[in-house]
Amino acid sequence: SGKETVDMIDVNNRAINLTKIGLKKNRIRANVFNSDIYSNVNSKYDMIITNPPIHAGKSKIYEIVRGSIDHLNDNGELWLVIRKDQGAKSLISDNSDILNFEIIDKIKGFWIIKGTKKWKLC
Repeated sequence: SGKETVDMIDVNNRAINLTKIGLKKNRIRANVFNSDIYSNVNSKYDMIITNPPIHAGKSKIYEIVRGSIDHLNDNGELWLVIRKDQGAKSLISDNSDILNFEIIDKIKGFWIIKGTKKWKLC
């Protein structure tokens, strides 16, 4: 419909400023704000897309994945890109209690993974 809300978050203010410049240059409308994972996020989405910061460690990545269920609409999807050798297989197995995962593609050691909620709210 063209009326979807696009929110973009990062914990790094420099990244936020560069994103705003790129969006303006390309005439793309989006809300861009600072948030450490979901700390400043109050909305629910049809889609969350992330390229998690591998250097932040497994616990941070799992916080992104596990926290997504509180910010996804019932039929929402979590999309992520993660290197196979940096934990893609364990991410899937360790979080399969809350999300159904599908490997969409494998490109040069990177996996594109889609996760959907296992349960829906009534």
